[in-house]
Amino acid sequence: VVVFLLPAIPLAAFYASSLEARLETAKKLEENGSGTDARKIYETILTEAAANPGMHASVLRALGRIAGQLGDYDSAVRHASQAAAEYRTLKDAAGEGSALNNLGVAQLYSGAYDAAEGSLARAVSLSTGAGDREGEAEQLSNLANVYYFQARYLEGLEAYGRALDLAQKATTQHWAARRKAVVF
Repeated sequence: VVVFLLPAIPLAAFYASSLEARLETAKKLEENGSGTDARKIYETILTEAAANPGMHASVLRALGRIAGQLGDYDSAVRHASQAAAEYRTLKDAAGEGSALNNLGVAQLYSGAYDAAEGSLARAVSLSTGAGDREGEAEQLSNLANVYYFQARYLEGLEAYGRALDLAQKATTQHWAARRKAVVF
């Protein structure tokens, strides 16, 4: 068990800190399993982040991811959809693919399998085109889950196989071992 402790600072001082500092704090909280606390910070900076479209899209994507992890699929779908649209406007294919991945996972767990399949297939396509092999492997694994949830086992095996192949070819990448473990 990893415990992440933030330095004790007065709440007013925290909110007076820079937007980037608060964003970094939210990221660290999320990375260390404190999604609920991270979500609160992301929500407080969402409006302020609107002045920076890339940051705003990133905050929306994080909110969608956390909402999905917490089982709040309606919020996850809303935030991930908004993030994907903003990344599309920014012409950031990898960001859009990541947001669509979050959208597809939320749709999967809410039982919207056709929508999940469409979102994840589009995410795979975007990540492939952007050269984001880690994103592509993750999205293929999630697409395989969509197939498995619908008893489409051969399609699921194919998608898992493609994800594993990407991870095996990326042996020097920091993410490869984690993706292999997820597929196995």
